Amino acid sequence: MISSETPSNRTVLAVNHLNKLNFQNINEITDILEEKIKDTDKDLYLNLNGIKFIDSCAFEKLVAIHNMASSANRIFRLFNISEELRDIFLFTGFIKKLDISDFREV
Repeated sequence: MISSETPSNRTVLAVNHLNKLNFQNINEITDILEEKIKDTDKDLYLNLNGIKFIDSCAFEKLVAIHNMASSANRIFRLFNISEELRDIFLFTGFIKKLDISDFREV
């Protein structure tokens, strides 16, 4: 479900074979993200390529990961988000609570 690579000073994680993040799958993903924050001093980037929808539970968990990373003096950024997802981020106001990067920045 999630793959990982570690170029230079960051860990890049990708969500594979999913088109939505929701209460059914977000715990497994955030468990991996929490482990990466605890076990490494690298910044985290989550590739959301292919994700078209995120429910409120998943938003809550992603904000918690963002806060955990900030407390550990690390960056947690989402990238490669679809237009549909960008619209959801804008509409809900989560665009102000999470860092979103352009693919070229990663």
